Amino acid sequence: MGMKEYKAMVKEREEERASQSHSEPNKENQIDKEMLKEFVYNNTDEDTQKIIYKIDQRLIKDPFFRINVWTKRTSDDRVVPTNRIAASFFVELLDNGEIIDRTIHAELQSEN
Repeated sequence: MGMKEYKAMVKEREEERASQSHSEPNKENQIDKEMLKEFVYNNTDEDTQKIIYKIDQRLIKDPFFRINVWTKRTSDDRVVPTNRIAASFFVELLDNGEIIDRTIHAELQSEN
């Protein structure tokens, strides 16, 4: 196999992986917007809820999703608002529409 064929093969594999990992959910495998909102509001604090800008869902691999909760803050000393991800969840969507939180929360270890 020559260098040209090898580069073509690598490019093809990269494109295939990119299309698999960033697949967009269709109507059948999306989280219902009301259920999504309810899940987020049950799993975030009141201060975050007041400044939620948007809630994203991304299909990782059916039936698992990544949910990102975006907030927008304004400040007198800034010209533009600050957007950030205030919370992120890895969830499983069951056939009945129930959302199960599968996020692994890191525990801080003491240095003792």
